[in-house]
Amino acid sequence: MRCGLTMQFESRPEAAAVGRLVDGSIRINEAHPAYVRAAASRAIPYHTALASALAVAPHAVDPGGEAVFLTRFLESWGQASPRAARERK
Repeated sequence: MRCGLTMQFESRPEAAAVGRLVDGSIRINEAHPAYVRAAASRAIPYHTALASALAVAPHAVDPGGEAVFLTRFLESWGQASPRAARERK
């Protein structure tokens, strides 16, 4: 048995969302213009974190709490980065 979310990438050019949650899987839309721009600027890890937070937020908090959730999610993500760990030392 496996618990937790999985991450997948999919191409959905017709979709406005950067990512979505489907049956325990976060699916990142590689056809979204923001993904294309992130790829060009080597920012895929940040885009993936942001898209994941956007996909999970509506399921994680009550309506109206998404902004606080996104802020805390990205703060935690940033603190977990190797660079942030070096800077905290």
